[in-house]
Amino acid sequence: MTQIESRFLYKYRGVDENTQEGKNSQLYYLKKQIEDDLIYFPTPAEFNDPFDCAPVISMHSPSLSYEQFEKILIEHSKNNNIDITEIQLKERIKELYGKPVLPIELLNTPLNFRKTTHMYCISATCKSILMWSHYASHHQGVCLEYERNGFLAEALPVKYKASRPTQFLFDTSPLIDQVKKSLLIKHEDWEYEKEWRVIENNSTKTEYLIDAKSLKRIILGANIKDTIKEEIINSANKRKYPPAIVQARLCEKTYSMVIPDE
Repeated sequence: MTQIESRFLYKYRGVDENTQEGKNSQLYYLKKQIEDDLIYFPTPAEFNDPFDCAPVISMHSPSLSYEQFEKILIEHSKNNNIDITEIQLKERIKELYGKPVLPIELLNTPLNFRKTTHMYCISATCKSILMWSHYASHHQGVCLEYERNGFLAEALPVKYKASRPTQFLFDTSPLIDQVKKSLLIKHEDWEYEKEWRVIENNSTKTEYLIDAKSLKRIILGANIKDTIKEEIINSANKRKYPPAIVQARLCEKTYSMVIPDE
């Protein structure tokens, strides 16, 4: 399913005050994000879905002819200065053509992007009951509303499908196009998240600054504690451009969230 273009994007944040494994608490990092516009870019290896960014790996696309495959591998061998004779290379090409699916763990190639690509994941909705439960401390956290401009204008929508994408080691299409497709496809079970992603390929940076004017609203969870609420408001008031602050509530008649406009 293709997502509709969205003017605003939303980040659900937890407010757990406990620290684990020497790291600061969720609340600490949330306040840093509100006060300093500092966001963290994890790698797919840190995601909660083990299938995320883990495509099926195949040697080449079914449409690739033997002649095309041979040409690509010969060029690959020359470009990478592979020490192999022409006879050995042609024998190797015969062995590899039509090779079945390969386990990604065995590949020492740029396809190991689960550990090298950094992404910022954000949603097109602030009214997901499940996301408030899963990512915002059971409705005790917050949801940050950002206008999709500047840095976030680069966000791309995730597509949700029943089948896993296939990544081809050798193909006529550029590898970067295949990688991007793999980074933007998730199983349809996750469709409720309406996720968008900002992707940084082969970057060692894990923290980025968002334009200070992008944060428009802080939506407090329906069950947020008064002490946490006060801390969030104090952090918001330290900003040069303070956002609007509203509080979500549970609808009294339906399974839905009510979010005030202002």
